[in-house]
Amino acid sequence: MTIKIKPTTRRTFIKHSATAAAVIAAAPTIITRAKAADNFVVVNTWGGSWTNAENEAFYKTFTKETGIEVKTSTPVSFAKLKAQVETGNYEWDVSSINPASLKRADADGLVEPLDWNIIDKSKANVPVYANGLGYTALGVLIVYRTDKFPNGGPQ
Repeated sequence: MTIKIKPTTRRTFIKHSATAAAVIAAAPTIITRAKAADNFVVVNTWGGSWTNAENEAFYKTFTKETGIEVKTSTPVSFAKLKAQVETGNYEWDVSSINPASLKRADADGLVEPLDWNIIDKSKANVPVYANGLGYTALGVLIVYRTDKFPNGGPQ
């Protein structure tokens, strides 16, 4: 995805490039109220190899195309999201939470509304929520050891 918006502040970035937020954050993406104007955005993410993969897939390209550095903060925490909104003391600008937590955060008024006038939902190719965008698909697999179940697995 090519991002052509070159905002001058983090606040402008958050308000006017929600599509870019889908590129730099996670599953689903929510945007919190931004703090001081700097040339970086802080993404709250899961850490470890997950964040390393996001860096390779999203953050490096985003920084190259916009000039805005992506810093990360871990771990993801609904309680921390709520505390930041209630106190107005923000550590990060974008967070990755699961769909259930997004629904709860939205109901509690903890999420900034996305500007659907600048986001073409038909081109999103991700789950679209009232105030967030998804970006991952995960699965659960049932596996078994063939040496422990030589007759074709658990029944």
